[in-house]
Amino acid sequence: MRLSDDLIEASVQNPRGSFEDREIFLLQREMLAQVGPLRLPPPENWMDNPAVSKAEPLLRELLRKGVAGEDTEPDKGLKPWGFKSPDTAYTFRLWHRIFNAEKVVPKIVLCIREPSAVVTSLMRQYNWDAGTAELFWLTKYLSAIIDTGANVFLARYEHILRADMDHINALCKFTGLEGGLNRNAVDELLEPTLNRSGTNGYTCSISAVEQMWDVLKSAANTEFDREILLKNALEINKSIVPLRIWLNEAYRIYQYQMPSVTSNTKGADTIWRKALEESEITLDANRKELKSSILQNAELQRRIVLAAKEIERLRVFSAAADRQCREAKNKAEELHHELASIRSLSRKAQESREQSDDITHKADRATIRRLKTEVATLKDEVIEARNSTSFQLGHILIRAVRRPGRNTMAVPWRIIKLSLARRSRRA
Repeated sequence: MRLSDDLIEASVQNPRGSFEDREIFLLQREMLAQVGPLRLPPPENWMDNPAVSKAEPLLRELLRKGVAGEDTEPDKGLKPWGFKSPDTAYTFRLWHRIFNAEKVVPKIVLCIREPSAVVTSLMRQYNWDAGTAELFWLTKYLSAIIDTGANVFLARYEHILRADMDHINALCKFTGLEGGLNRNAVDELLEPTLNRSGTNGYTCSISAVEQMWDVLKSAANTEFDREILLKNALEINKSIVPLRIWLNEAYRIYQYQMPSVTSNTKGADTIWRKALEESEITLDANRKELKSSILQNAELQRRIVLAAKEIERLRVFSAAADRQCREAKNKAEELHHELASIRSLSRKAQESREQSDDITHKADRATIRRLKTEVATLKDEVIEARNSTSFQLGHILIRAVRRPGRNTMAVPWRIIKLSLARRSRRA
């Protein structure tokens, strides 16, 4: 799946990063901060808040950019685009309106995690009180299930971290990843230290939280009945009506303090815009760097091709030189045999000379002189063959092939030396 190029950085809680889209995160946080307290679910009429009208076109534009090319340029093989944002659990009603306007059919993955683990995490890391943390967990899942009509895939946090391959491959199938994943690939992706669930011993005080967790656990598979899940969620939502009374009071107090909140969000909006501009500058610089890297890579590829051709040319030249060297060696052996024959004849002539008469002796002397002349001529031919450029070049290459290392590194120098010697002889 393709993600935004601008993701929220890694942190102590998420060493590899949260993989959340920075722009979507900032827009939704700014919007929810103007609707109501961020630690509480938004009020029933939150869609009527002006902040929603301000955020909607910006979120719609981000969606349009994200999915661009999937349908208009299918030949490019673009992967589906998606985003991760926990705040979306509260804003599905807005997102459905955006999806419908853009003719996008989403696949929604809702990650469910044991409430005690979430509550203790919020208490420890962000200093939340237990009751608010439990209500936050409960209302987020209720809103997500009810506002999506339970048309989601429930991904068990604990099952994924312990590499439950059946659960992970069911998730892959739901999202359209054909063939699923193998265990080695999953092990490389997982961060085992994040599996901190079930180790704190915390017990939730709001009974509806445990009821909702039982409902989610029973439905966390690929064959669950969505109507039953939705029905159970609606019933639990009705059971917390008394809590809504206190929430309405919190909204009233929050709206009473809205002038200061609004001024703060305006400051946040300015900061966000500045950060967005800086991100655009950084992204543009990264694009230029990427383009430069692509050009450098193309130049390296071109040089590699040229080097491969040169290596092939040298390989052919080496084979030819080796062939010439073998021929010279064979010729030298033939000359050696001829020289041995001549020496044998010389010995025989010497013996014959001692036994022959004067006439024969004179004839033998003439023969010996002729043979000596031939021997001298053959010696000169052998010396000339050994001193020839082709023989010496072949000898250099044979030494480089038979005993590589220093001989291989000395090939260029020896060839240059041979060439200079040849020129000096011609001069």
